[in-house]
Amino acid sequence: MEDSEFLQPLDPRWKSGHATFADHYDLLVFHACNLRGDNPPREFRGSRDDKKCALCDKGKGEATFRKEAHLIPAAFGNRHLFSNEECDRCNEGYGETHDDHLSKMFLPQRAVGRVRGRRGTAKLKHPGGESHVGGGQFDGPLPVVLSGSDTTVEFKVSEASKTATLSMLAPPYRPVDAIKSILRSIWLSLEAAERQKHSLIRDFILGKTSLSPTEYFEFFIPSGYSATILECWQKKPSSQLSTAPLIARFSCVNTSLVWCAPEAPDGRHLPSLLPPFEGLPKDTHPTGSMTAVATSDAVYKPKRTTYSLTFAQRITNSPNQPTPAILPVRKEHRKADVRLELITPDGGTQTISGVPMTAQWQARKVSRVLLKGGAFAGSLTVHSKASGRANVHAEYRLHSAPAHDARRTLDFVLALQRSGGILKVHSIETGGLLMRIETPPTDMTAEEPPVAKILDWLSAINREFGVDLRVPQDENALIPEDAEVLAVAIQHGAVEIPLKDPIQVFIPREDLDGFLETLNAGLDLENFSEPAYEVFGHTFRPGMVRTILVKPKLENTADAPKNEDVGTHRDETATLQLHCKSAIHIFERWVKGEQLQPFDRERSSRDSQASPGSLAR
Repeated sequence: MEDSEFLQPLDPRWKSGHATFADHYDLLVFHACNLRGDNPPREFRGSRDDKKCALCDKGKGEATFRKEAHLIPAAFGNRHLFSNEECDRCNEGYGETHDDHLSKMFLPQRAVGRVRGRRGTAKLKHPGGESHVGGGQFDGPLPVVLSGSDTTVEFKVSEASKTATLSMLAPPYRPVDAIKSILRSIWLSLEAAERQKHSLIRDFILGKTSLSPTEYFEFFIPSGYSATILECWQKKPSSQLSTAPLIARFSCVNTSLVWCAPEAPDGRHLPSLLPPFEGLPKDTHPTGSMTAVATSDAVYKPKRTTYSLTFAQRITNSPNQPTPAILPVRKEHRKADVRLELITPDGGTQTISGVPMTAQWQARKVSRVLLKGGAFAGSLTVHSKASGRANVHAEYRLHSAPAHDARRTLDFVLALQRSGGILKVHSIETGGLLMRIETPPTDMTAEEPPVAKILDWLSAINREFGVDLRVPQDENALIPEDAEVLAVAIQHGAVEIPLKDPIQVFIPREDLDGFLETLNAGLDLENFSEPAYEVFGHTFRPGMVRTILVKPKLENTADAPKNEDVGTHRDETATLQLHCKSAIHIFERWVKGEQLQPFDRERSSRDSQASPGSLAR
């Protein structure tokens, strides 16, 4: 059989083309992981000591590498394949975004194959609840049982024909992001020499190159695989075929995706010599089709997917095999979507955002949404998308403060205390009042009371909002999700205690740069004449902040000399002790993300830079 006969991508004679394919392609990458998430010895790609991100090229001194980067997404059963060559930022940005769409694309397959992800067996989420495929009810290879039932998920058993049929609607996904997830796994698995040859892959992942249209092949494998498999082949230099220079394939359960690289970003997708499928029964005949996606943000909404499974008999009356059953919906895990509408004084309505929430976190999330949102004169109403009923209501009555003074809700509360007004937040879960601030107008020139200690602030905020926020005593102290409420505690101390002791704040290395840069650039530093010195390359004045360098999770620390060489401490956590009110205000601005903005002239001209008074109850 001639090579030219194999240039058509979906040739039914692909089985007999195996020898021909091996003559033209070398295998570069092969990874496999068990669908049930078994734990073989952990494997790491790349150097542990000299870490450098393969996507953004940042090294250990420029980026953090705390998270374990999965070579194959955890949703597909991977518990042992990791990479040391992806920084936390790329892992959170590119990795999690792309992996999410790949997992959505394969949700029916993962559910039917009972693939164990990070949170257990894959779930089919639908209006009637969360369904999953159980084990042990039939003697077939893919036993099925559902918990919850509605029109989007159907499960039927025919005793006469000995078949079980599972029909479902998969969630929408972006195919291009799913392909990028596969290519990211390939890129992290390649050696340096191969990366130089195929830099197009990284440019495509990072969005520097747009392959339009993006083409891929999707195969259905009747017998299925018991593992998730990642493969990549490179065309041999000796090959004279006009085929793809690189071929990637991702297989899970009974579906396989194949992507063929073009020779150039603007080049055509060449006719492909596709790799054969190994390890399948002789009578197995995969069928496939090609899909072309015109744009990178195109969303595909799948049609109903139906699986028909045959069995010899249903297992009954077995002490080790429970009978099939429709289990009740686990209500504690039901999610309620809400939408936030801002009603302005002129009667207009503006939708701010939608917030998915689980019941036990609704009150906390609504509080944070209110804290993050911009404050305007008017009222804020939160409606349940399911019932349309307004569950949370906040009234903003600013009698004199203009809208531009309320850049963030923190500034709004400050304006509220000065001009008078009411803010009410009710719990979605209980209907009880979470927070109520009602103040009369105050003198705009009045001196603000002294600031309170940070732990007392957090205690007061916890009582006001019904949350449990703490300042951890380790390198992960200021986690981003708590920064806004922490800023509330700093800006509006509820307990008026004189500043007797310095406020101690733990800041990770990557965050310290931004804070010290803010400290050096602040307008309030003009009155300080002490000599400046540097920590981590940033200048600050000792009259404002005393710095202690500590190793993570160590309790006893010592003051660092002024001119200490800190080159060996680049990955350590810094403990800042704030001694004066000006430094505390700069810290407030930094936590709120306003480090590049000067202070209000009205506030910076005062002798006292302390925080405003306690929250009115």
